[in-house]
Amino acid sequence: MINEIIIEKLYLKENEFILVFDPDNLLGAEGIVEYINQAGFSIVNYEDPEVFRYYYEENIRSILDRGKVLDSKVLIRYTEERIIPYDIRSKCFFVELTLREIFPKLSYTVIKELYNEVFDKLFKVYSHYNGPKLGDKGTKDFILKNVYGVIPEIIGDFQQLVKTFIPLYYRGEELPRLIAEYAAEAISSNGQLKQYPVKTIVDGKGTFLHFIQEQWELYIRRTNGEDVETVIDFGNYEIRAYIDNLFQENFLTPVKQLKLREYPSWMQSGVVYDIAGSTERRYENCIAKILRAIENVKSYKDWFSIAALWAEVLVIKHDQGNNYSLDNKKFREIGKLLKETFKEWLSENYSMLASLSYAKAPVMVHKIPWHINHLFPKQENKNVAMIVIDGMSLDDWYVIKEALNEGNKYIFEENLCFAWIPTMTSVSRQAIFSGEIPANFSDTVLSTNYDEKQWKKFWRNIGYNDNSIAFKRNIKEFSEDGLEDILNDNKLRVLGMVVNMVDDIMHGQQLSIEGMHQDIRLWANKGNLRRFIESLFSKGFEVFITSDHGNIGAVGQGTLQEGLAVESPGERVRFYNSEMNCDTIISKYKAFKWEAAGLPKKYNYILSEENLAFVKEGKKIVTHGGLAIEEVIVPFIHMRKEK
Repeated sequence: MINEIIIEKLYLKENEFILVFDPDNLLGAEGIVEYINQAGFSIVNYEDPEVFRYYYEENIRSILDRGKVLDSKVLIRYTEERIIPYDIRSKCFFVELTLREIFPKLSYTVIKELYNEVFDKLFKVYSHYNGPKLGDKGTKDFILKNVYGVIPEIIGDFQQLVKTFIPLYYRGEELPRLIAEYAAEAISSNGQLKQYPVKTIVDGKGTFLHFIQEQWELYIRRTNGEDVETVIDFGNYEIRAYIDNLFQENFLTPVKQLKLREYPSWMQSGVVYDIAGSTERRYENCIAKILRAIENVKSYKDWFSIAALWAEVLVIKHDQGNNYSLDNKKFREIGKLLKETFKEWLSENYSMLASLSYAKAPVMVHKIPWHINHLFPKQENKNVAMIVIDGMSLDDWYVIKEALNEGNKYIFEENLCFAWIPTMTSVSRQAIFSGEIPANFSDTVLSTNYDEKQWKKFWRNIGYNDNSIAFKRNIKEFSEDGLEDILNDNKLRVLGMVVNMVDDIMHGQQLSIEGMHQDIRLWANKGNLRRFIESLFSKGFEVFITSDHGNIGAVGQGTLQEGLAVESPGERVRFYNSEMNCDTIISKYKAFKWEAAGLPKKYNYILSEENLAFVKEGKKIVTHGGLAIEEVIVPFIHMRKEK
């Protein structure tokens, strides 16, 4: 509904060059980006004037000056007030999009903090609103009640509060921070609720589920006869109705029990006796869910759900410490189906991902620093640390998380991102630290030595001083020279780090994914990573963990020996000058040319098919560079300590 209004304002059919001032990120919605792309437009973000000028001269002006036609029409988008050079603006049809115009009776200060996904729902209820113009408080109240269905006046006790927020989080919704703060204050005004942790319930899904997990463990102990107190009545019909699903869908972890006890049927999904049998059932359930999900993919978010299920399957399948009875044939079949369907989806949809909104969570890794700055803008005076664990796949993260979460004292707000394809360090990691698409750093896209320069440039552009920004790479055991000095620097505000241990384990691996998980578990269980994160917390840092790309077990299909100049080494990908004809390679190997937008045009990118690599035929390795779901979808975690 609101998408139609926005698209209508762009006049896509009448123009080939459009300049859009979009301060509220309205063009970041998936449906709008998809429509613009289908109309033949490439969306180019104007963020760094210097970077954009280079892109414009290289990819637009140089082509037009030669009298040639661009591959696509161009929509240039910028989100902050700035002067656009006359030679660019004069070529474009100008549009300004703002929420102020769409919702004139609501407070702009409030609505600009909302996520794109709720604008449609807000517009539907707003179109029936005939009252006066609302201020900040009135707008927050209007949104809380009409968009999220939370009515503070009818929440009379703590059980009602829990019943209100369980379905909200289960649907994947969260209150934006401004609305959450208002909701916590409004609900706490009820005298009966002042003694309860209202903010914990309202604050977000990660905090809420961590609290529910703690309460469930206490509830089990109380049911077993221990003298412990709980503040949630899980026996309440409306609460227990969700319990089975929360455990079945891995929002919560069942409590291990040594003695066989009789529990009511609704509690049984939340306790486990037979660890092996329970794990095997979980494995089967994950595969069944993946099959159903593949048939109904409508959004990139569906692939995030599939990736999480598949990562769990991989952890179970490759657990060397247990002898589970698993269906190996089904595992191979689902793996093959995933490769085929994910590649097909990427070919049609990957190019649109770079333009999606990063406000709620970054969809691609180059938007991670933008998202962090959005969460904690400079004026809030927060310290932030981003730890990039090079080469860590989602299943690797699950192994590491288990070691980190000893004692269940951390809150993990987990999201997923798409890495840049080809999934190589020089491409995807540089995108993370620069906040740019690879086309904007084409001169350094083959090097891994520019991360620090890119990281510092990004935060300088935000407004930070050089002496408040730090970067450290080649970290393995967190005892490296200079690390302690960085932590003790009182001027430090923004820290970027590269942990290389997982990547080193990968490239030296002899036992495929089983060996990867075993070695990562041994490294994580040493506790060095956990102790370092604790030291960050003690210094007041907000901690983010991510990866530049994942990894897969691959088999060699032969080394490329066509005599073409290989511009960059890679076991699943080869770079060639764009002038070179790569048809011979593609015909002799199981390989294909990757042609998605966002990459430097001076190269051809030849990717290996399936689980194959450009190494000695039959050789088994763990590697990356391709577009398997394990390589492309990586974790992005905001890790917090329980207060």
